[in-house]
Amino acid sequence: MDEPILLEKVVPSKNKRDAFELHFASGEVLRCTAVQVADFALFSGKELTDEEYEAVQAASRLARAKERAAALLAYRAMSAGELERKLIEKGETPEDSREAVEWLSRLGALDDFEYAKSIVRHYSGKGWGAGRIKEEFYRRRIPREYWEEALEELSGEDEKIARFIERRMATRGDDPKERKKTADALYRRGFSWDSIKRVMAGYYDENCEEEY
Repeated sequence: MDEPILLEKVVPSKNKRDAFELHFASGEVLRCTAVQVADFALFSGKELTDEEYEAVQAASRLARAKERAAALLAYRAMSAGELERKLIEKGETPEDSREAVEWLSRLGALDDFEYAKSIVRHYSGKGWGAGRIKEEFYRRRIPREYWEEALEELSGEDEKIARFIERRMATRGDDPKERKKTADALYRRGFSWDSIKRVMAGYYDENCEEEY
């Protein structure tokens, strides 16, 4: 029979409100919430079985993952997939990371669709087209099921292209090489070739059928 594991003392955390530190005879120190202390009936001098000890360890790890997830999300908005990845990078287990993300989702703190729409509004304001915004969706791990509906927030692409052309013409003039550079710059911003050619046709006295 395994020797019981001695919990030498349970003391309030000096750094975290409503949290406690569990000091074990082995030298290990775990932090847990007041609720967990009550749920596991923890007290100084208690002897835990291996099963009880593992359960306390697991609860402590999950509480840490949830705390870290909430802190990361408070720092800046992100998708569920992005948050899960960051938690794993910071040392949380994949299981605890997933549970922490699901917990925040249940609380309504994470909403990938609303986040996707905010990405569209933000980068559309910077003059980006749908192609570049989709690249940002991918980078931020926003599920593809939200992409097209979120992109419905995108409007006025032709106007954005037109303003970009006007600015380039004002500073660089108008010749075939500059037109090609302008078209390439617009494409890098995520606008489609069809949209670029259509709008450019309104500015130049030519058919604009060539491939920019």
